[in-house]
Amino acid sequence: MNNLLDTARSSLPEIIADIASLVEIETYSRDRAGLDAGLNQVRSLIQLRLGAPAAEQLEDDGVLGATLKVTYPGSGPGHVLILAHYDTVWPAGTLAGWPLTEGTDDTARTTLSGPGIFDMKTGLVQGIWALKLLQDSGKPRPTITFLFNGDEEIGSDGSRAAIEKAAHDADAVLVLEATAGGAVKTGRKGVGIFTVTSTGVEAHAGLDPAAAPAPSMRWRNS
Repeated sequence: MNNLLDTARSSLPEIIADIASLVEIETYSRDRAGLDAGLNQVRSLIQLRLGAPAAEQLEDDGVLGATLKVTYPGSGPGHVLILAHYDTVWPAGTLAGWPLTEGTDDTARTTLSGPGIFDMKTGLVQGIWALKLLQDSGKPRPTITFLFNGDEEIGSDGSRAAIEKAAHDADAVLVLEATAGGAVKTGRKGVGIFTVTSTGVEAHAGLDPAAAPAPSMRWRNS
C-alpha cells in the first residue's frame, strides 16, 4: 500500500493537471454545450490514464447532460461501480470572476480553488487515478465500472434509470463526492420528492379552525 501512496504522491503534478483540465471547462447542469465539452474531457482523461474500456455505453436524451458508462475488467473477483457527476451548480461565466487558483495551506499542502473543484471534479479525477495506480501495480482488483452523469445537481432525473441498473449489477458502489477533511464517507442521506394535493374550504387554522371541514389530502412519492 505504501508503494501505491508513494506513486500517487509522485504523480501529484499530473493529477492536479487533470483536475485543472476539468475545472477550466464550465459544466453548469443547464448548459448543454458546456456539459458536452466537459464529458469529452472526461473521456479524454479515461483514454489517457486507463486506455480504452472493454465496454462503453452512452445514454443521451439531447437535453440533459449525457450519461457515460465504461467498464474495465478486473484481474480478481467482484464488480465495483464508481459513480461520479461532471455537472456543477455554477453557471457559465463563473470562471471569469473565480479562476482556478493553486496555493498552499499552513502545512505546505497544495490547495486548489475553482468552481466545481470540490463537488466533484477532484473526486472524479481521483477515481480515475485510483484505478490507474492499481492497473500499473499489477495487484489483483475487481472489475470496475465508472458511471459519469451530467444531471446530478438537478436531481439525476435523466440518469436515474441508468444508475439503478448499473448498481443492481454491482457488488459494491462507491460515490466520489467530496468530504471535509479528507474523511471517507460511509453513509449518505436520501432525498424524496413529493407532490401533495389538498381539497376543501379554506379557513384560518389558528383563529377559526372549525369554520370548514377537514380537507382531504393525498400524496405521491416520485
